[in-house]
Amino acid sequence: MALSTPDVEKMNVRINDEAAETNPTHAWGQKWLLFRFLDVESRGILPTSRKERTDPQFYNVFFIWLSANCNILSFSAGTVGPLVFELGFRDSALVILGFNIIGCLLPGYFSTFGPKTGMRQMVQARYTWGYHLVALPALLNAATMMGFMILNCILGGETLASVSDGRLSWNVGIVIIAVISLFISFCGYRVLNWYERIAWIPILIIFIVALGIGGKHLSDASPPTPATARAVLSFGSTIAGFVISWCALSSDFTNYMRFETPSWKVFVWSYAGLILPIALVQILGAAFAVSITSVD
Repeated sequence: MALSTPDVEKMNVRINDEAAETNPTHAWGQKWLLFRFLDVESRGILPTSRKERTDPQFYNVFFIWLSANCNILSFSAGTVGPLVFELGFRDSALVILGFNIIGCLLPGYFSTFGPKTGMRQMVQARYTWGYHLVALPALLNAATMMGFMILNCILGGETLASVSDGRLSWNVGIVIIAVISLFISFCGYRVLNWYERIAWIPILIIFIVALGIGGKHLSDASPPTPATARAVLSFGSTIAGFVISWCALSSDFTNYMRFETPSWKVFVWSYAGLILPIALVQILGAAFAVSITSVD
């Protein structure tokens, strides 16, 4: 007798819950008091069981995306339009807004899978790519995230060296940032949410100070040549690639939310957390880049 869709969903949930609860690695991790306090991730690729999906604060995903994208990497992505493709500020800003409005839809949508499946994003890819072929997107995602982390460590280390008045070298600063980041990555969902709620605040203050000091020097100089379709699409591809790369991690930050959490709420908070910092900081980067190119 064929099973209805609700029956299949219930069966999958029961199988996933049983697998999660019998995971020996997860059981070992929960024996340590420090691991339990920090909510260290120890279940591997197995899904989060229904009884562990208890987080009612679905708006936490907004702060995760806000802190992850309110940084110098978003700023530098915005400078590509004027510096590389010779676009003016108006054209760069329109490309940034247009491609982000569309591009943020994808990671926002994938975020809704977390509460329903309890699985991380790359684990879900097994259902579409298969057991062996999933290695391809997994490797590409690993390379992308490694590049992202390397840039963060380098920029963070340079920042520490710059504010230390020469008492700290770049190499030591990079190591400090890498070790702290590695520690936080093992702490799990609870610590991550606490950290991301406040991590964006000092970065925002820095951007405001920079804008306040350098704002009087900003200018909207006309580009040497009118915008071409090639330049617009090339810059748009860069902007789209910046945000779409988050799709491979989207449900990782929502798989502890309650199963009953409405998908539209997860999507709205994820979408807002993505588009607000990315678009605003990239436009700020484009504004500074245009002013640099206009200096004689």
